[in-house]
Amino acid sequence: LPVVRNHVYDLLGLFDFPDPAVESGDRAATVVAPPALLMMNSDVVMNAAGNVAARLLKDEEIGSDAAKDAQRVTRLYELCLSRPPSEQETFRALAFLRHFTSTAQEAKPEEKRSKAWQALCHVVLSSNEFVYLR
Repeated sequence: LPVVRNHVYDLLGLFDFPDPAVESGDRAATVVAPPALLMMNSDVVMNAAGNVAARLLKDEEIGSDAAKDAQRVTRLYELCLSRPPSEQETFRALAFLRHFTSTAQEAKPEEKRSKAWQALCHVVLSSNEFVYLR
């Protein structure tokens, strides 16, 4: 998008966008709360998490068997972080899914499962590894 020097988008300001009216050779790196809060509370991110979760649950290559959740976790990491998860990450993700579905308020098991996957996708999309490039 074009950047108007005297009117930078507020969203870009949350991610430490440099002042376009001043020359700068490098973007300052800071660690502040606004980017993390935006990723945790934004409707755009919540919708994206829901879409990723729906995609994972409908993935024909994996199938619909709940026992194949480890494959879904691997696919989630590949889609969002371009790498496979470590064994510990897979273990923690599966533990999160079990805990979330056991404590969810929804009546139907499929709703619980969908909400659990949406929450896990939201966590991955809000992670530093997803937000920041190395």
